[in-house]
Amino acid sequence: MSLNAHLHLFDVETFQQKHSTELTYKHENVCLSKELDKNLYAVGSKSHVTFLDSRSYQTIEQIPSKYNESGIRSLNFYSDLLTIGTGSGAILFFDIRKMNYLDNRKGTIVLKTTNGWEVSRFL
Repeated sequence: MSLNAHLHLFDVETFQQKHSTELTYKHENVCLSKELDKNLYAVGSKSHVTFLDSRSYQTIEQIPSKYNESGIRSLNFYSDLLTIGTGSGAILFFDIRKMNYLDNRKGTIVLKTTNGWEVSRFL
């Protein structure tokens, strides 16, 4: 990824650029993750996650962030699950088979971090 909103592919042996793809969402493209088994890249921006085919570099899907005011700051694949970390400390989970956020009866499942230590006592 680069500051000009492109995903660049380089040959690691020659350091020559092999391919470049312009991303749809231009602001704050700061994180990237690759799912090896499904040939899939995920790029996080201020407002969206963009899924690209790692063979053709074509956009497959774009999903809006549930917290687009703070931006997407981290992405990680674990099998069919994409974990999305935001700048406000919220962590969301996205099922790439269903192309939907994980939810329950109360809505989207979100883990929220705190600003400090939390001490719990168990009786």
